[in-house]
Amino acid sequence: MRWMLLALPLAACAPEVPTPAKDLAWLVGSWRTDDLRTETVESWEVGPSGDLMGQSRVKLHTDAGDAIGFAETLLIADDPGGRTYVAWPVDQQPTRFKVVEVTPTSMTVENGGQAFPRKLVYTRAGEILDVVASGTKDGAPYEESFKLTRVATP
Repeated sequence: MRWMLLALPLAACAPEVPTPAKDLAWLVGSWRTDDLRTETVESWEVGPSGDLMGQSRVKLHTDAGDAIGFAETLLIADDPGGRTYVAWPVDQQPTRFKVVEVTPTSMTVENGGQAFPRKLVYTRAGEILDVVASGTKDGAPYEESFKLTRVATP
């Protein structure tokens, strides 16, 4: 019993271990953008181990009706090599990105082994989430950007 009483103050002083859920709480929620041709929705939630789990989908608006043009499962987790962002598009192999920078309102991930996207930058400003994907296509620099707005989750 005496040992437990001595250990209690030490446990209270132990440094808090950062997790994706703590460092990237600003990303949690649902984000959406819609125009005449497409609707993009990306949603993030905290997993049981403190990782962030997400989904992204692009719905195409056509004269024949709406159809899913792209969908992927997302994960941000800590592993022995550092923090990792994993994108797993439907019917494809997962792609791992190294999280290279996290601030209170942004995250940058990179994968130098592929052409596009080679780098993703997420930046939150209020209720807006900017996502910029950059790399190369057909040997030339290429960039896509998305401006998503926070939406209420059911």
